[in-house]
Amino acid sequence: MLDQELCDKSMQLQGSATEDKSDILEKIQALQMERDQLLRRRNSMDEKLKDGKVLSTEIVGLRESERKLQVQIEEQELKSIHQKNMMCELESALEHLKLQCDRQLTHQRQEHEKKIQFILNHFKEQNSEGIAETLKGYEVKIQQLEKDLFFYKKTSRELKKKLKDLLGESSE
Repeated sequence: MLDQELCDKSMQLQGSATEDKSDILEKIQALQMERDQLLRRRNSMDEKLKDGKVLSTEIVGLRESERKLQVQIEEQELKSIHQKNMMCELESALEHLKLQCDRQLTHQRQEHEKKIQFILNHFKEQNSEGIAETLKGYEVKIQQLEKDLFFYKKTSRELKKKLKDLLGESSE
């Protein structure tokens, strides 16, 4: 039974994130040590049984220890499944946020292009007398639009980074 659990933990280890791998490795090693200890005790008991020296309380104690270990293993499996589900949900949320940010950036670019086209069309309609002043005004507007675009791109990167950090924290 413990051998099956160790095999299952090994399979989990292969599909786990780096943080989870070290945790699972520690649990596997602990389970292997407990298994070895139980096997030694079992062999000792087998020898005592052959000799007729075994007390029934020792057998009951060993069986209780085995049941407790089995419960602990099942709890760890449930915890692992829960963590996998959480990771899937967080990855899905990250993808959703990425798509949302991409849509927002695309929309902002389109608005920026429309405003530039408007400025260019307006510039063409102006006569040459007020061109210098109008040109300066448009340059200021373009600079402000570029600053706004930079701000939204920066905010998008920060949000993505925060989400990745949250994903990292939740998997620990």
